[in-house]
Amino acid sequence: MAFSAHEVLEESWILSKRTYWSWWPVVIVAAIIPAVLQVIASLLTGWANNLDGFFGGLIGIIGALIGIIAALAIVLMILGLFRNAYAVSGGERPSVARLFETRHYWWFLAAGLIYLGMVFIGLVAFIIPGLIIAFMLALFPYALIAGNANNGFSALATSWDRITSHFWKYIGLRIVLTGVPIAVLIAFFFVIGILGGGAFASFEAFSGDAVGGILAVILGIAAVVVMVFLYVLAIIFTYVSDALAYRRLAPEWAE
Repeated sequence: MAFSAHEVLEESWILSKRTYWSWWPVVIVAAIIPAVLQVIASLLTGWANNLDGFFGGLIGIIGALIGIIAALAIVLMILGLFRNAYAVSGGERPSVARLFETRHYWWFLAAGLIYLGMVFIGLVAFIIPGLIIAFMLALFPYALIAGNANNGFSALATSWDRITSHFWKYIGLRIVLTGVPIAVLIAFFFVIGILGGGAFASFEAFSGDAVGGILAVILGIAAVVVMVFLYVLAIIFTYVSDALAYRRLAPEWAE
């Protein structure tokens, strides 16, 4: 069966809606753990700056180590999101436990750094080559997760090989997926405009009293909540679409 970007988007949208609420514990944990570690690192570093001598130096070192752990935790959480997206694209449910799977971690980190470096060089040299590299190598995490690559280098190569045979169709898919977060931002500002106008009208209608202020706050909070829910849905849809595209680009799928 030939690769179809339309079918990937359609099925990914169905899967994203079906598993949306199951994603929330995963997203929350993935966001909270690195954030807590970073806060602890910042607090310890600030405390160390106010202390002298050995104790201050020790606290500073501990803070720096926790900061490094926080950075590594971010990478682990991102890999966990990729794992969950791949599982969802195969009909499974998201799981918090997948966030803590360390298999392929170091190769994912190494390949990710190579990927970012190549994209950066491509964008600096000529914008178009950088974008092509970004698109062609974007599926390397799924090559590792699916077991189609033994290391980061072969994962990057696998991504390139799979996309090559359906280059223009995948580029079209990537353009759509790249536009999804932008569309969410536009929707957010649209909602902010509507609710913000309502908040201002409420405040004016009640002559700036407490009731108008409360309504303004409620409408402002509503705008933020809408934005968060839309953004999470956009992220889920993007991840699942890429994972499903990787599956559909497999040679055996075309047979």
